[in-house]
Amino acid sequence: MVKLARLVGQPYEQYEATADRLINDVNKFYWSDEKGAFIDSYESGKENVTRHANIFAVMYDIATDTQKEKILKNVLLNDNITKITTPYFEGYELDVMGKCGNFDYIEDMLFSYWKGMLDLGATTVWEEYNPALSGSEHYAMYGNRYGKSLCHAWGASPIYLLGKYYLGVTPTSPGYETFEVKPNLGRFEHINGVVPINGGSVKIDLTKERLSVIADKDGGTLIYNDRVYTLVANMELIIN
Repeated sequence: MVKLARLVGQPYEQYEATADRLINDVNKFYWSDEKGAFIDSYESGKENVTRHANIFAVMYDIATDTQKEKILKNVLLNDNITKITTPYFEGYELDVMGKCGNFDYIEDMLFSYWKGMLDLGATTVWEEYNPALSGSEHYAMYGNRYGKSLCHAWGASPIYLLGKYYLGVTPTSPGYETFEVKPNLGRFEHINGVVPINGGSVKIDLTKERLSVIADKDGGTLIYNDRVYTLVANMELIIN
């Protein structure tokens, strides 16, 4: 709300004060030094740790940099913390991993979790996928033997993640007036795609030997191999 209010020229001080108070309260009541993580219930006294609460703490910058390191170790990379079984929320976890620069984790999940559904014959993303289940167990949910949606658009986050962290297109000002392109091949051999931006699009084609970038609007900056390039509308930039 602070960002939106500033953007449209409206008073933002009340929102800023509320946000600061909320962040302070979350850290005061929900951070556990013993667990090295945020707990999900202050009143219960059980100090239960879930991935969900900690993912949001990192995503929305409630956690400090020191807390983020502890959350990564004690929660996100800790197999003893209950795994997420919905592709919808797994998308948030992978987004946080991208924010932390842990691209290997993203790729491992893409090739195991989403591909796990494909290997079982899925042609669309399921509402829930638990690799520990087998046979018709995969179709059950909500106490109903066939209660699961097998076409759940909320689980299509890899499309977004590939655009953000591999094609690497992100806005650097509201409405993509300016934007950054920071491609990352990861362990892929070839990445090719088009990312829509306000008033245009960016096309990226990347292999180990060659990068091609075309943006059909000005305002873009390419960052690749620690070098910075200015993108000119409709002019292909090739780096070998």
